[in-house]
Amino acid sequence: MPKFEINQRISIKGKPGVNGRINFIPPELRGKQFYEIKLDDGTIQSFHEHQLIEEIIATDPWQMFGSNQFESYRNFGLATTLFKVENTANNTISTLKASRTLFKAYLVVKNKKKLIVFAFFKKTLKYLKIRLEDNGVKCEIIHGDIKDRTERIENFRTTPQISILLSSEVGSEGLDLQFCDALVNYDLPWNPMVVEQRIGRIDRMGQESKVINVYSFALKGTIEEKIYN
Repeated sequence: MPKFEINQRISIKGKPGVNGRINFIPPELRGKQFYEIKLDDGTIQSFHEHQLIEEIIATDPWQMFGSNQFESYRNFGLATTLFKVENTANNTISTLKASRTLFKAYLVVKNKKKLIVFAFFKKTLKYLKIRLEDNGVKCEIIHGDIKDRTERIENFRTTPQISILLSSEVGSEGLDLQFCDALVNYDLPWNPMVVEQRIGRIDRMGQESKVINVYSFALKGTIEEKIYN
């Protein structure tokens, strides 16, 4: 079963952050009831958001914030509902479904904020781009074979309609991406320092958000899970 982890990293004036992990979400009020209330009071307004919430509830019908937790954990967004991903015969399918929902949920809650997604393989990046754009999420992509990486990053930064930057390891060093406040490790390197380098692209001087969010996927029982647990 894919394991989904969310890490909060406090970032103040570009100084190195402090990692923390949320391990418990109290179910004082079940998610469907809670989000129906939020829909009624105007917190959730658009039909697109309503559809997204229904998709998330279908993935895990109870693992939602309790009513007294919603505002305090707002920075984690709807993505926290994906703590548990239902097991399927094909872990890859489950991971792809979870990641697509995660990205869309984050963008709804964060209101046009941008995030960067790291993956090792070009084919993975290209596949994610196709699937995300099929679902209405515009992306930019960079990897080692792309020569105009600087131009693409600038296009990502300045174009409001482009919400996600998909990057191979070429984006983990030497880039200033502090205009993003979230990062997704679609796959995890065995060296934790590489993850720190990735995080360093957004946790740097000029970062306006006090809290940045790091989301990671790992398959249960793998080396990656043991390293990052």
